Amino acid sequence: MKPWIIMRKGIRLNSFLEERMIFVVGSGILLGALFHNQIIAFKPFVPYVFAYMTLCIALGSSYRDFMKAFRQPRLYMVIFFCLHVVLPLLATVITGIVLPNYPELRAGVILGTAIPIGVASTIWVNISKGNPAVSLTAVILNTLLSPLVVPLVILVTVGTSVHFDIHDLIHGLLLMIVIPTIIGVILHDLTRGQIKRKVSFFTGPSTKILLAMVIATNMAAAWNSLHLLKSAIPLVMAVTFSMGCSGYLLGFFTGKIMGLSTDLINTFIYTIGMRNITAGLVMALNYFPEITAIPVVFAIMFQQPLAAVSLRLLVIKDPPSPNAKKHS
Repeated sequence: MKPWIIMRKGIRLNSFLEERMIFVVGSGILLGALFHNQIIAFKPFVPYVFAYMTLCIALGSSYRDFMKAFRQPRLYMVIFFCLHVVLPLLATVITGIVLPNYPELRAGVILGTAIPIGVASTIWVNISKGNPAVSLTAVILNTLLSPLVVPLVILVTVGTSVHFDIHDLIHGLLLMIVIPTIIGVILHDLTRGQIKRKVSFFTGPSTKILLAMVIATNMAAAWNSLHLLKSAIPLVMAVTFSMGCSGYLLGFFTGKIMGLSTDLINTFIYTIGMRNITAGLVMALNYFPEITAIPVVFAIMFQQPLAAVSLRLLVIKDPPSPNAKKHS
């Protein structure tokens, strides 16, 4: 088969999977439930798989994008304050009321608010006519800060109620997120952005297939403990759904209160609303009790549908007002 035919088929497969992410997630859950005894053997490889996935995504990022963060520091400070202070505190309060007897599940919900911004947010920012430069810069900067931010948020909110090794967590964040991101940015700039275009036919579909395997591994790891959670699972789903909605709403109202331009409000909706849930899943699997992963699995199921709903209900489709502020 000719190379260009393989590339075209890979691009088509990626588009097919991208439009059906709910089925990608669902297949992972189903595989983990049906073949948990076999799939659990995949667990030691999960951090390296995620490092590969992060590298693939980072190939589309430039050093220039990162440097743009220093032009509007207050804008990013507001985004990070919403991400890592407001939402984790809200999750702590809600789970303390609804799930007081399930510290591992509480940790899973809070972990979902501690992880860095999802790269998928840049796609939705483009769709919503937001500001891609601000979105991408926020993703890169937040990703590089994650080894400091994530453990700090978990320590402050969860404390010692759930056992986890902070040193292993920091090491894992460096391995899975920071180092692959730096390598991806370097490769992007060395090839002047060409590498992303040349390898996307393979990296696109492979990352989505591997995401299903990561979800399946988490489900397999938690399978033997699920019987303990029968009464709590509806509550966990409700809390996870509520937190998912809260992120998008917080982004919308924060942008409105600041009087930002339309494109920046739309950027805030997705930059604050979307997280790197896959990273949270890998962290929950490797550095926390297995049950901690359950809320994160639900968060993956809700995030993309809520993004689509936000596009219809929250995104402002009018052109930017000439009197609106361009930055904070």
